[in-house]
Amino acid sequence: MQFLSMLGKKLKSDDVIELLEHFDIDVVYDFDRLHEGMEDAYWASAHQQGFQFRFDEEQTLDVIFLYMAERHGFAPINEAEIEVPIYPSFVAAKESFEASGKEYTSSPSDDPSSELYQRWIKSMSDSHTVHYEFVDKRLRMITMSLVK
Repeated sequence: MQFLSMLGKKLKSDDVIELLEHFDIDVVYDFDRLHEGMEDAYWASAHQQGFQFRFDEEQTLDVIFLYMAERHGFAPINEAEIEVPIYPSFVAAKESFEASGKEYTSSPSDDPSSELYQRWIKSMSDSHTVHYEFVDKRLRMITMSLVK
């Protein structure tokens, strides 16, 4: 699946509707019930397929979560469905970004006793970011976000 090409699409676009219907995904409206000034959002969760979409209050797909390990009721996604590189470790991702000259940011990586040591790394482009989260030195989640 071409997840990155989905970023920026509207909830009611033909591509999004086709995907929602194909996987029989419901959309949940999450609104500011407590009047805290939070933006409304729309969520589309494919638990069996291992991904979740977040649409902003303008119904634009702005975040895609890809579950690499079972978590929060989501099965691991089929890695063949992912078009971005999958890194086995923080170090592998960092080395790849540096070798290719990709702009990136990361959690502190110089203190092994820190809880955040090699916890996440995020590549950045003009249109999107790809955030890799590691737990116990294993890839747990990939989050793709639209740059606004």
